[in-house]
Amino acid sequence: MKRFGVWVLAAGLASVGFVYAGGSVVELGGLKAKAPEGWKMQEPSNKLRLVQMSIPKVDGDKEDTELVVFYFGAGGGGGTEENIKRWKTQFLAPEGKTIEEVSKLEKYKVGTGADVVCLDISGTYKYKFPPNSPNAKEEKKRELPPLQCHFRHG
Repeated sequence: MKRFGVWVLAAGLASVGFVYAGGSVVELGGLKAKAPEGWKMQEPSNKLRLVQMSIPKVDGDKEDTELVVFYFGAGGGGGTEENIKRWKTQFLAPEGKTIEEVSKLEKYKVGTGADVVCLDISGTYKYKFPPNSPNAKEEKKRELPPLQCHFRHG
C-alpha cells in the first residue's frame, strides 16, 4: 500500500480558489488531477517531496503558498495517527482556544482504492527549516487555515 502525505500550507494565502482549468496535470498512484491555472510546478526541494507547487499570493499576503505532496516510501513517515499528532504540534491555536477546538478531521475515499484522512487546523503555523531539526529557527507564519492530509492508495 503506497502512503502519501499531502500538505497544503496556507502560509500567506487568504483564500484558494479550486477552479480546475488550464493547470498542470498531476498523477499520483494512478489518480490524476489538473491543478488550477496559475499554480506552478516546481522542482521538489528534497527527495521526500513527490510534487511541489507554488500558489500565487493574493492581495495582502507577504508570500506565495506552497503545496507539497510527500512520499516516504513503504513503512516510512509513520502512521496516520502519528502524523496527525505531529501536525498538531506545528501550530499555535488562536488565543483562548486549544488545538483540538480548531482542528477538524475528515475521512473519505477517492476513487476505488484511495483512503484519505484530512486534518484542517486553524491557527498560526510554526515554520521551521529543516522541519524536524532541533537547531532550526522557528518562524511564526500568519494565522490561516492550513490543510494536512494522509493519503493511502493501493
